[in-house]
Amino acid sequence: MNPKTVSIESTTCYRIELTAPWGLQMSAFRGAVFLVILRGSGWLEVEGLEAQMPLAGGDLVLLPNGQPHALHDAHPELAEDHAARFRPLS
Repeated sequence: MNPKTVSIESTTCYRIELTAPWGLQMSAFRGAVFLVILRGSGWLEVEGLEAQMPLAGGDLVLLPNGQPHALHDAHPELAEDHAARFRPLS
């Protein structure tokens, strides 16, 4: 493969608007995960990392190996499985 070429096997897209209190738990995913925060703020927790990372509008996150992760506001205990609540965009 040419080093300037990108290969995309599949994509799943979600557009989610949440109001406080909110939290989402994502299971491991085969492949990379991209998160784009358009506005607002929250926290990112990634399995295997001790520290939470603050997020704000304009942030872009890449999890290259699809690690399990959670996004939440100030209430991490409210994080629920995203698959049970949201459907991909068609």
